[in-house]
Amino acid sequence: MKKAMVSGTFDPFTLGHLDVVKRAARIFDVIYVAILKNAAKKPIFTLEERKRQIEDALGACGIDNVKVISFGGLLVDCCREYGIDTIVRGIRNSFDVEYERALETVNKELLPDLDTVYFQASPQFIHISSSIVREIAGYGRSIRGMVPDVNIEAIEERMLRYERE
Repeated sequence: MKKAMVSGTFDPFTLGHLDVVKRAARIFDVIYVAILKNAAKKPIFTLEERKRQIEDALGACGIDNVKVISFGGLLVDCCREYGIDTIVRGIRNSFDVEYERALETVNKELLPDLDTVYFQASPQFIHISSSIVREIAGYGRSIRGMVPDVNIEAIEERMLRYERE
């Protein structure tokens, strides 16, 4: 059985993230979506809220070969724990390429059998990032077409409340 991991903070989970997971799910038998628990980052959504966003989006799409987990520490350790030898990453632009290649090199040094595959962002999602979604929603503007429909209301409500604090 071929397994792969898609990791990130997913704060919030976007249509770009969903696109990468869907495409990976067609290639691999099992995809682990690993939500990073990083004390240095201050996510707006709790770990459970992010997990629910991902699971709701996957459920709405009928994707059933994905497991949502969380991890702290190094991604290579998480991959080792789950017996995963392939990381899947989405890239939108040249900045992502440089950043991801540097991570790939470090990961390969730490776990030599770990491979990374890249999915170029689909054109309709190339401009979407979690930070852009947070900013737009924080100003009360619609994020339809940027995040899964099933998550829009919860994200918009949280961002409006967050921006007022």
